[in-house]
Amino acid sequence: MIDASEELVNDLYTMVDHQTYMRQREQSHRETIDSTNRRLLLWTIAEALLLVSMAMWQVSYIRQFFEVKRMM
Repeated sequence: MIDASEELVNDLYTMVDHQTYMRQREQSHRETIDSTNRRLLLWTIAEALLLVSMAMWQVSYIRQFFEVKRMM
């Protein structure tokens, strides 16, 4: 009877240790994912701003070809 209860206590401690390890691992992975998502968001915003500025520059550059230049 004592051997069975000791075995159950040891198994319980093993499960608690495993669960603690899994929670720490999940927290570490969550921090990595959050960091990656933040960097991805910043990169996407920067890329969108670059695309908008390039489009505006292209429109202004193309307009120069169609401007009528008068000679006085």
